[in-house]
Amino acid sequence: MIADLKKFIRNLDQLLDGRDTRANDPALQAAKALLTLDLDSESKPPAELRARWGRRVNPSTKRKTFMQTLRTRPVLVVLIALLILLALSGVAYAIGKSLGYIPGLGIVDQSAPLQVLAEPVSQTQDGITITVKDAIASADKTIVTYAVENIPPEKLSPAKDVPCPDWPQLKLPDGTLYELSGGDGNVHEMRLIYAPLPANVQDVTLLIPCIQGAGHVTLPLPENWELPIRFIPAPADMTVFSVTELTPSPAAEANVVKNPLTITKVIETNDSYILTGELLVPLPLGQSDSGVYGLRITDGNGKDVSFEGFPQDIGMPTPTSPNAEVWSVKFDKGFVPPIQITYTKQYILADSSLETIEFDFDAGDDPQKVQAWQLDREFTLADRTFTLNSVSALPNSYEFNFTSTDNSIYSVDVVIDGYPPDANGGGMDAGMVGVFGSWSVSVGPYKELPKGKLKVTISHPWLIGEIKDWTVDWQP
Repeated sequence: MIADLKKFIRNLDQLLDGRDTRANDPALQAAKALLTLDLDSESKPPAELRARWGRRVNPSTKRKTFMQTLRTRPVLVVLIALLILLALSGVAYAIGKSLGYIPGLGIVDQSAPLQVLAEPVSQTQDGITITVKDAIASADKTIVTYAVENIPPEKLSPAKDVPCPDWPQLKLPDGTLYELSGGDGNVHEMRLIYAPLPANVQDVTLLIPCIQGAGHVTLPLPENWELPIRFIPAPADMTVFSVTELTPSPAAEANVVKNPLTITKVIETNDSYILTGELLVPLPLGQSDSGVYGLRITDGNGKDVSFEGFPQDIGMPTPTSPNAEVWSVKFDKGFVPPIQITYTKQYILADSSLETIEFDFDAGDDPQKVQAWQLDREFTLADRTFTLNSVSALPNSYEFNFTSTDNSIYSVDVVIDGYPPDANGGGMDAGMVGVFGSWSVSVGPYKELPKGKLKVTISHPWLIGEIKDWTVDWQP
């Protein structure tokens, strides 16, 4: 049972015992009002029957527990039912799955006994050390964190090389390989998420084919790491913080206009709060979605609250519906409640023009990785003027860098005629479009960079649309 429900029952027990509570929960406030009514007088049996009961009951001054009070005051059962209905009319606390938060590892399902790393495991090759620092096996997932130490600085430039293409795997004793299902990190530290282990498995092997985020071909690092991991039962005193799941009830959805910006989970640690949530809104007519443009938190005095977005041990929450955009934040205690979270979105819209621009670009006979060509060529497309400032050669793609003086263009489509990408390429990174008026378009990837004189086509401008804000308030 989650901590918040225990607190609710404790406060309600105080009210039933005649003691006041400062809790500001709407259901508890309603309970205080209802308890001032003489509900018992409406349900008392006849005096003769009461006298017969009285002879069978020994008087006692011992304080009744919450459940004893319910048994001896049947009307309160009705009161509790009313409180439950009141709670369900707003936000319901999910109790079906016991979730816990373990700092550094994340949110896990506690419905089955947890297994933890028996001891850290290290392996060293060519002076570089990888250490499995922590791991946990729960009913819903297996999480492993590891650190990499002593990588030479000259090998920390994946832009000059082909980055590691393969992800670590988890090998079970019978040879079964678990593929990565989630996680995050950087060249120095990784957090990996895999499927839950079978109940009888305590020993696995972490297979690391190459070091993520570092060079792989021209600046090779040691490869094919194998680190044995042993799980043991979690100690009874392990720190696990409660996770409160907030789920809008059907009654609330039916009777109240639903805020598209919602908080889905709340975690309280010793010195901070972690909130996860999502935004679910339909796209404005004729516009596309460019993702989050900004997230801001202010306190009860309107002052900004510093926060960490997508904490590494929380990462990207799982959306409750396919079209929901998720977020997570972590911020310190000590703010003036309530806080307000503002979620800002930048929309874009496709121009209907079929106009195209073609120009020649000479990449030379041997384009080098990280080579750049300064072009500063001005173009007009769909009555919009912009400048192609430069082209850069990346390990397996070309990057076209643009600016627009009127800040109206989000991006454009760019293709190199006769050179289709080897995979789903043509991605774009608009950066802070609308503020600096600049964006980049990556064309690729290619097994080998196109070379010589290339014909480039620019088309389909994407224009900056409206910026919208949504807010949601929260109080501990």
